[in-house]
Amino acid sequence: MSGIRTNRWREIDAIFDEALERPADERSAFVRARCGDDSEVYRAVTRLLAAEKRSASVIGEHAADFVPALIEEHERREDLAPGQRVGPYEIEAEVGRGGMGVVYAARRADGAFDRRVALKMVKRGMDTDEILRRFQFERRVLAALDHPRIARLIDAGAADDGRPYL
Repeated sequence: MSGIRTNRWREIDAIFDEALERPADERSAFVRARCGDDSEVYRAVTRLLAAEKRSASVIGEHAADFVPALIEEHERREDLAPGQRVGPYEIEAEVGRGGMGVVYAARRADGAFDRRVALKMVKRGMDTDEILRRFQFERRVLAALDHPRIARLIDAGAADDGRPYL
């Protein structure tokens, strides 16, 4: 799939997202109809769907696992500051924000080994069931992918406040 042009990925991603919104037994027919005679897009979307299915067991967590801690959190704090810990990682700086998450430069700080990482967390206030489902899906897909131009999943978990990270 690495030879697919960037503008085609937008189309593939859109079809993939639409397919995921359908029951599993309807996805194949939907993708076939949506792709028509475009075999390149059809192959790419079906590979992504297959990877999503295989990856569901890699991490073994569901968005519902995070909901109780998120509901119990009454105190809304500011975003993470340098020096704060998330699991075994110490935050160094914020490096970016997206629609559902914040990305931080972080360093493994538990002494197990030394590694700098990009740590992505769901933004405060964005912890709806849908966002948590999409974040969990992102984690599963990243866990199943192995490509030099795609970020590799090193670790995943939940912060003390219940928000998931990868």
